[in-house]
Amino acid sequence: MDQLNQHSAASEKRSGFVQGLFFGKFNEQSVLPYYEQAESERDEGAATVASISEFCRQFVFPNLIDKERLLAPDIIRALGDLSVLGMTLDQNCGGAGVCYFNFCRVMETLGGHCGSTAAAVNQMNNSAIGVLAAYGSDEQKNQWLPKLIAGETSVALAVTEPLGGVCPDRLRTTAKATEDGFKIDGEKRWVSNAPVADLLIVLAATPDSAVADDATTAFLVMPTANGLTVEDSPGEKLGNRGVTVGDLHFDAVKVSADDTLGKIGQGNTILADVRQNEHLSYSASMLGAGKVLLQRLVERANFRKQAGKPIAEFPLVQRKIATAAANLFALECAVYHTAAHLDFAEESIGNESIMLKLAANAFLWQIVNDTMDVWGGKSIFDDQSLERFLRDIRYSLISEGTSDVLRQQIAENAIEAVGEDLKTLTTNWWQAPAKIYVGTPAIPVKHEHLRFHSRWLGSQIGKLGWNIKTAYATSGAELPGKQLQCARLADIATGLFLSSCVYAKLTATLINGTIPEPTQRAEFETGNLFLLNTRDNNDSLFEQLKINHDDEIAKVAKAWLHHRFEGPVEEQTI
Repeated sequence: MDQLNQHSAASEKRSGFVQGLFFGKFNEQSVLPYYEQAESERDEGAATVASISEFCRQFVFPNLIDKERLLAPDIIRALGDLSVLGMTLDQNCGGAGVCYFNFCRVMETLGGHCGSTAAAVNQMNNSAIGVLAAYGSDEQKNQWLPKLIAGETSVALAVTEPLGGVCPDRLRTTAKATEDGFKIDGEKRWVSNAPVADLLIVLAATPDSAVADDATTAFLVMPTANGLTVEDSPGEKLGNRGVTVGDLHFDAVKVSADDTLGKIGQGNTILADVRQNEHLSYSASMLGAGKVLLQRLVERANFRKQAGKPIAEFPLVQRKIATAAANLFALECAVYHTAAHLDFAEESIGNESIMLKLAANAFLWQIVNDTMDVWGGKSIFDDQSLERFLRDIRYSLISEGTSDVLRQQIAENAIEAVGEDLKTLTTNWWQAPAKIYVGTPAIPVKHEHLRFHSRWLGSQIGKLGWNIKTAYATSGAELPGKQLQCARLADIATGLFLSSCVYAKLTATLINGTIPEPTQRAEFETGNLFLLNTRDNNDSLFEQLKINHDDEIAKVAKAWLHHRFEGPVEEQTI
């Protein structure tokens, strides 16, 4: 099904589960009962995953891809033959019509095998095929989609700039209207796939449009266009080396009006849809990588001995294993909860997808470091996959927005939502108590083992809503500038989102009489640990909202920013 096309009609959807969290609400219908696939759909997904796993085993060699710095065109074409490219598009668009739930299962498989291949499939499906299917004209679709789905053509989405990063509101690349189209000037940096792309999708500011002064628009640009220079990015890339990266320089590059993708001024909407689906797919691939790392962690802990016994018996090692298992369980619950909502297209998942990437970033970075700790010196050599996992994961933490950027996005979305509700307080101050008040939402308890978690979860959700509202009421438009407080609110909200998904999954598991008791117990204990850890972490963050050292941090940072360092400084481009 055409997921991007469904999601572009945001006005037809109700607010997502996370939006309710911002107001201190637990929207039961959004998360309970936990979605379970129909047997036929589950079997179809299992067959697809099996074929992709076998293909990867026979033909995709991650170390060789890293060494050659290129994902071979034969692999891309083979992925097209396997219907991996365009997998979620409707069949009438040339796609396979697979649900996004099963596509995430495929991404999980790819992520556990090769980071470069997973990144390429994510980029091809969401930044290229999906966006053309959702926003392209009939002529554009007919020209490009068949070849993209077959893996015969590649596309690069150009957004990132030297100073503005991936923020569409800070674009300096402009597209100014001419008599017969537009003229593009500017620069794009670190564009995935740019050196080998047959087509570029370029996001540029269109300041003279009738839509808005800060409007952005997407354009289709040929790499051979006059005035366009495509260069390989200097230096060797840290991770996902099979996906090439390049820089683009535009000097009065002419494009016709027919090369506009979507409407004038619709660039931000297009990018939001792309990022939403990319974040979900990325999180699924990181889940796959995490499961492989957990397996390596357990194997090494059981094999390696110190003081005459396996290090698996040491509590510090056990904590690494238990934490990894609990975090991956939570990530899995949240990924497939979100994928199901994307399939049904009834709720917005914008906030959910950002939180997924934020959680995946944190969990995978901890897991890969803990796994390398347990493997010791053997882990740092490139004959082991751990070294490659470390590079790929660290690279991915930067790609498409760092964790701090994601936290700020979450906080700003919360402020915008709550601010719209509280904006009348500046003139109608007597309404403040009723507007700001947030009670404790009731969370249904279907099994006695979950009663404790129901209570603290409801209490913290209400507390989050109250803190967001009071922060907005006291700081207003200045609140986004208080980034440390915003980061705490974002981390609390993310923990509560994942905990709600875990709670829903455990509810489904515990009331299911067909699941064997040992399986039920193991799943409950793993999810229970995540819930306990999140409760404790959030309690600490709530306390820091009241008592913190933010002023001291600012003072020390400012002093060092004015510090004059002695000795030579390595020359580098900033």
